[in-house]
Amino acid sequence: MTQDLAIAPQTDIVLADVEHWVSTHATLLPGSPGAFDPARDHLVTTGRMGAPSSSLELFQVLRDLADVGPGDRSSHALVAVFGGAAPSSEDSFRDRLWLTLQHLSDFDDAWTDETPADADGASYSFTMGRVVWNVEGLHPRSPDLDRWAPWPVLVLTLASTPA
Repeated sequence: MTQDLAIAPQTDIVLADVEHWVSTHATLLPGSPGAFDPARDHLVTTGRMGAPSSSLELFQVLRDLADVGPGDRSSHALVAVFGGAAPSSEDSFRDRLWLTLQHLSDFDDAWTDETPADADGASYSFTMGRVVWNVEGLHPRSPDLDRWAPWPVLVLTLASTPA
């Protein structure tokens, strides 16, 4: 399911490029049972990573996914593609990632600083909406080719629901 939020400049060509790239990268969903499936997974495009307005749009989609019943969400993933200028380095990308997570924390009244122990051994996870999310970042300046993408991208997969 593609949710068109606002890649600047917003054009059908940009969305077609994003959708094509996502659909052709089988390794895009770390920790997920397979490649991106538009019938099961979600794709959002938004503005600059780390901007409060982009983080709010991401928060709203994550909140909606967290509201789905636990049995219905285990196979879902959210691929968030950010517009604007790409981060200039791995450190810059990491700073924007942490800023985005801080915004999500600020928006979420159910945020907890503790990730439950049953988070499936995820290296990178956070809890929002009382749901544990695994997060993987991809971007154009990544020194790791497995994390390279033509745009800043966050891939979020649901790990579990805290007790």
